[in-house]
Amino acid sequence: MSKNIARQISAFAINPASRDLLLNDDTMMKSLVQFLAPEGDSETIIAALEGFEAFLGNAAHCSKISQLPNIMNHLVALMEWEADADKAVNTKVNNLAKKVHDGLSKSAEGSEASAAAKRAVRGAYAVRGYIHQMSLSVPELKDDSQRALIETTLIGIKGLVSVVIDVNKKTINLGATVKPSEFQPICIAALAEAGIHAEVPKEPAKPTYINRNATKDALVRYTEAKPEKPKSSGGWLSGITSYFW
Repeated sequence: MSKNIARQISAFAINPASRDLLLNDDTMMKSLVQFLAPEGDSETIIAALEGFEAFLGNAAHCSKISQLPNIMNHLVALMEWEADADKAVNTKVNNLAKKVHDGLSKSAEGSEASAAAKRAVRGAYAVRGYIHQMSLSVPELKDDSQRALIETTLIGIKGLVSVVIDVNKKTINLGATVKPSEFQPICIAALAEAGIHAEVPKEPAKPTYINRNATKDALVRYTEAKPEKPKSSGGWLSGITSYFW
C-alpha cells in the first residue's frame, strides 16, 4: 500500500499543474519524506525519490524542501543503501538519492539548514569500529521546528554516526567516533551558533560504546512520542492519504 501512495504523491509532484499545491500541503510532503526511510522497500523509496527529483528545477522549492525534518538524513543514508537483492536497484536508489541531495543542497545554499547539510559526511553512515554513546540536554526543546534545526546542525559535524532526538524528554542521544569529552563540547558550540542551548545532563549516563562491526542495523533513528494524527484540512490532497495516517 505504501508504494501506491508514494506513487500517487510523486505523480502530483511530477505534474507541473499540481506541484505548487503539493509543496504547500504539509501532510503530503511529510508523508513523501517518510517514504524515504531506509527501512522501506525499493519501489516505495524510488517513487518518493522521483517525486522530490521533480522539484529540483526550482530553487525556492528546493530551499523549502531541504528544511523538511529527516529528509537530508534519509538521502545521505540512501546514497549508501544496499538493501535490495538486485544490485541495479541499489545503484538506482544511490544515484537518485545523491542527485536529490546535491540538488537540494545546492539550491538551498546560504540557508542555515542547507549549510549543515552541505557539510554532512557521507561516510558517517557506513562507519566501522567502535561508536561512543552520549547525550545532551536541551531544556528549551519544544517542537518539530527546533528538532529540525538541531538535526541539520548536528549532521554537519565530522565524527557523528547516529542521532536520536526526543522532543518530550528534551534530550539528544548521540553516537560518534569521537570520545564524549571531545565531541559534546563541539556539538554544544555548533548548536549555540544555531540559537539552541544544549548542555551535558546534570547526571549523565555512564559513557558507553558499541561495536559497529557486530551489527548491520541502520544507525540513524528518531524516537519520540507517537505524533498525534494531523487534523485534516479537507484540502484537495487529503483524501488519498487518509488511510495512511
